[in-house]
Amino acid sequence: MNNIISKDLNCNTQLNISFGVIMLTLIASMATVSCIIKRSAEQEYHGMAAMFVHNMATQFIEQQFKPLEYILNETSNFIDEPRLEGFLNEEQSSLRTVLIQTLSINPNITSIVASDLRGHFNTVPFLAVAADFDATTRPWYRSSTSRSLFVNYSDHYTNAQTGQQTVSFSQLIVSKDGYPLGTLAMDLNLEHLSYPLRQLKSPIKGEFYVVDRAGDILLHSDVSNLFRHSIDPALIGKMTNGEDHLHDPQTRTHLYYYSFSNPDWFVIYTVSDEDFKSASRADAYLLLIVIPVCLLICLLCWGSLRNSYNKMIIQIVAMMRVGRIDLDKPDNLLRQEIQHGHDQMQEAITASTTDALTGLFNRRSFDQDLRACVDNGQPFFLGIVDLDNFKAINDQRGHLMGDTVLQTVAQEGMLVAGKRANLYRYGGEELAILIPGHNKESATTLLERWRQRVATRQWRESDMVVTFSAGLGQWRQESITRLIEKVDQALYEAKHNGKDRIHHAD
Repeated sequence: MNNIISKDLNCNTQLNISFGVIMLTLIASMATVSCIIKRSAEQEYHGMAAMFVHNMATQFIEQQFKPLEYILNETSNFIDEPRLEGFLNEEQSSLRTVLIQTLSINPNITSIVASDLRGHFNTVPFLAVAADFDATTRPWYRSSTSRSLFVNYSDHYTNAQTGQQTVSFSQLIVSKDGYPLGTLAMDLNLEHLSYPLRQLKSPIKGEFYVVDRAGDILLHSDVSNLFRHSIDPALIGKMTNGEDHLHDPQTRTHLYYYSFSNPDWFVIYTVSDEDFKSASRADAYLLLIVIPVCLLICLLCWGSLRNSYNKMIIQIVAMMRVGRIDLDKPDNLLRQEIQHGHDQMQEAITASTTDALTGLFNRRSFDQDLRACVDNGQPFFLGIVDLDNFKAINDQRGHLMGDTVLQTVAQEGMLVAGKRANLYRYGGEELAILIPGHNKESATTLLERWRQRVATRQWRESDMVVTFSAGLGQWRQESITRLIEKVDQALYEAKHNGKDRIHHAD
């Protein structure tokens, strides 16, 4: 019998087995969660990098070229045949003055050239070229057979006047009758266009630049890299989508790109595998570090549990020996503690959502309920109430009377509204009401009854009259900010038109 009792009461083996199962489950769960976090982080960082490239291409780089194209187009429209001939013949024409002014206010342009259909040309600023120079062979030249009036961007080439690599964008000069007169071209200052890239802050450590279809760099934060061949044209040939992500196994690099149609350039953001893994796996690595800590805590808890269990057995035996054990008492105490904790929680919730002075819901509850009404998409009315001449009541009769007035107006509102609407302390002497439904007449009647009860109420001070003005508006699928603005405006109109009245926002 003693052996049976000993075996039945010995729970150490069961505790050890249970603890071992918990530990194995914890390790397996953390390993699974670590893999999920790693995969989720990789997708998140891919999305961040792609969004970074998209935003930089559309909101930064593209926005730098649109004004330049506009200037080229406006200048081209200004040129007619007499102005062009005067400029080409090196006369002091109005066109030269316009081009000089255009160049002086646009640091992204290094020079401007205009030519006729025969290749006779002139530049601003003027730089001499070889006698056998043929302008018709230059990438910016547009012949009379060109049928496109759009801006054309050239590949990078060697400027005959400066001997430096440059990119030009040009447009056909057309007379008012629609006949081609020549070409207007401007050379881009790629170094100046590249300087803002130094201020970029990318989501992952990487390199950001712009290349042409040949893979040569045209814009880069480090201008020493301009015109350097960076990407294999075969890889660029795979960039068939407007924007996407590629992985280059040869360089072990992730490439995020955005392609322009005119110019035929690509915005590139490259991130090495090492940097990408370092960024995306940081959270997973943190979890792997946490695992040993959790295991250590579990071991300590297991030891504490065993110690507490042994002490509990000893205390139970001692209490049974002295006859002080009550089997019903622990259950009753637990039930009492649960009820006490629930009551405290309810008191805390009420305190956090209710205005202490008026007993109405507070501003925090108003913001939450208004957001819930909009999210649910159900029709409702918003009313904002402001006590008339409340400052005078405070100044002349004291703040205690002001508090009493606020409490009384709130009580009148709750009596009128019942369960048909919710009332809130909006701020100061302003109250708010949310009325569900789409019946404008019903909402107006409710608010009007409240106003009348307040206006006709008899106060202890016989000479005191309390009124309020209100704005009432129906939600019509607009934003919360816009709804509050229109109801506030209606409240302002009610105040402006004599107070003690309700104005509709619609």
